[in-house]
Amino acid sequence: MHSAALSAIDGKSSRTFAYTFGDTSVLYTILVSRIKGLFTRVRGLNKDFGDFEGDLDIYHLNTHSMASHDATNMKALENQAIADGCLLVFLFDGIGGDHHLKVEKEDHDELVRYIKQKESQLWVSPLAKIAAFIDASKL
Repeated sequence: MHSAALSAIDGKSSRTFAYTFGDTSVLYTILVSRIKGLFTRVRGLNKDFGDFEGDLDIYHLNTHSMASHDATNMKALENQAIADGCLLVFLFDGIGGDHHLKVEKEDHDELVRYIKQKESQLWVSPLAKIAAFIDASKL
């Protein structure tokens, strides 16, 4: 029902999902069993890198929360992902302002500039496109 309504708005037939606050269950009900087949990939909240060569858990992709991280730390994660050829998913709860899980705007801006400098070594894309690439490469 929801997918049909969203598809009527944006024309997309595949969707990704993010567990709210990293919670994978609600009132003792594990969400994975309820959402399987509804989404191409689901973003979790574990600090690790995804291995394109190995088996990615499509219902709990690792994600790095950037809450309170500075540009130096974020760039180091980017460098590690480049060196290892891994999937790196950043999570930003807020940029600047008074949000307690924020990243300072200056640090975020520095990361964006750094990503632009490294763009020949990176692939920055929506998760749905990355999921399609991974699926196609397994055929």
